[in-house]
Amino acid sequence: IHKSGFLSADGVFTTFLVEDGCIFFLDEHLKRLHDHADILGIETPKIDKNEIKKFVLANRADRGIWKIKMIFVAKRSEDSSLAPRLGGLIMLIKQVFPEVKGKLKLTCFPEPVLDPLAKIKNLSYINRYWIKDYALKHKADDCLVKDHLGHILETSLGNLFWIHKNFLFYPDTSLSYLAGITLQQIVKCATKMGLTPKPGKYKEEHLLDSFVYLCSSTSKIVPVRYLEAHVFEIDLKLERKLNECFQERALKSSYRCV
Repeated sequence: IHKSGFLSADGVFTTFLVEDGCIFFLDEHLKRLHDHADILGIETPKIDKNEIKKFVLANRADRGIWKIKMIFVAKRSEDSSLAPRLGGLIMLIKQVFPEVKGKLKLTCFPEPVLDPLAKIKNLSYINRYWIKDYALKHKADDCLVKDHLGHILETSLGNLFWIHKNFLFYPDTSLSYLAGITLQQIVKCATKMGLTPKPGKYKEEHLLDSFVYLCSSTSKIVPVRYLEAHVFEIDLKLERKLNECFQERALKSSYRCV
């Protein structure tokens, strides 16, 4: 384990879901992990999928719902440069117990969020928890995060999308945020559902007449009920269709350990 890499948050990671021995979107997660390590100049070992399977089975994680966090952490050079440097692999696994989803509430983070590494899933994550903590202190579940021009980006630990009429809207990927693998798959589901994906530079007012959702690899798709004092409508039929389409896609793309 490279302590110097942890001290400087010099590394990248990804988190993926395992349901009854099926790892969701493993190829996509591994590709992103290697791509992000390459951008930061971290030389990574090759990952054998069979070793991941052994890891799942050794932890008896072939039943129920689990999440695996895979980390590449770099060994920093003595001169603190970002020249190519070796990376070590760490895997952590934890069981996930389904939560009863209540009426999810968002509040707006009061300051623009500007991060030069926003598109890299790196180990410097305290800012994310800082934003989440702001939400909890203001009796909300999460924060809506914007850039310096007021464009919607994401939430503290997930992505945001919304549906209005026959369109599925989400922040343009040119903006300073990471469009996660779950969001990418939902966009693909949209076409199958007869919805037209509409990435763009949107502001808070564009959400108000829509069905709004949060998504991430571990929580999947969660409807939003409130933004500050504004109340969003909930469409249970649409939510069910979204979840069914996503689950079908996830299972078809899964790597099976059993």
